Amino acid sequence: MRSRLVSLALAGGLTIGLIGCSAGDVGPDPSELIGTWSMTESVVIDSGGQDMALDNVKVIYEADGTSDYLAQMRVSDADGSASTYTLIGDVQWTLDETILTRTLNTMSVTANQDSENSRELAALYAEGLNASPPARFIIEQLDETTLRLLNADTGEQVRFVRN
Repeated sequence: MRSRLVSLALAGGLTIGLIGCSAGDVGPDPSELIGTWSMTESVVIDSGGQDMALDNVKVIYEADGTSDYLAQMRVSDADGSASTYTLIGDVQWTLDETILTRTLNTMSVTANQDSENSRELAALYAEGLNASPPARFIIEQLDETTLRLLNADTGEQVRFVRN
């Protein structure tokens, strides 16, 4: 669950330092990523026992290889109860040919409902995310309006639109 959540969270915008492409390199120019991107639909996360989804994912790629990440995470238990959390991440990104690597510096997770249980869960989610390895994505499409990424580890595809 942890690695899948981390990879999907990173698809929303977490990443590394910028590597420039020379004229002979394959793949998009890193400057094409610069700007604000929003995920076009919710991403459901298979976590075994809990239904989890990421909504309202926004990633801001900066030219210096940093990225800001913002998302809402919905968690539904088997009993039908649900909680929501706000995720805010500081990420480093690199682009090597068509491989976008995002490395999480820090991720804060805040419960949108104030209870002891939700605060404890938020801390556990943050701990798991902050311990995650870098996520790798294959850029399948990058143009003025669309960014389509394929998670190199899970095969999951996500789509963003430029704001």
